[in-house]
Amino acid sequence: MILRYMNKFFWNHVVNEKIVDVISQLLETKDIKLYGDQLLMKNPEVGSEIYWHQDSASWMDIFPRDLITAWTTLDDSTSEDGCLKFIPGSRKFGTLGLDSDSRERKMERFLPLLKFKQ
Repeated sequence: MILRYMNKFFWNHVVNEKIVDVISQLLETKDIKLYGDQLLMKNPEVGSEIYWHQDSASWMDIFPRDLITAWTTLDDSTSEDGCLKFIPGSRKFGTLGLDSDSRERKMERFLPLLKFKQ
């Protein structure tokens, strides 16, 4: 399902000027393309943890590699119910890839370097 075409609420979110302006500043261009959209539904007290990962490692077919994930919650999200966390500065280490050493372990190795506390 392509949410942005199925529901005006999602399309309005995709073209929200506040979001588009931030992305444009980060990429240093007004030429922005949407690769895809996704809805992740997680019921309270159900589901599993999603471990540390880099979204861009899953999109190796996109060139140039200037990618941004814009993640937004539709409901309140707290640390108790599993809100999004990110590692500031992790982009500096480049794409860690998808090989036999799990992405979670690769990301965890960088936590001390970044002085990041989980």
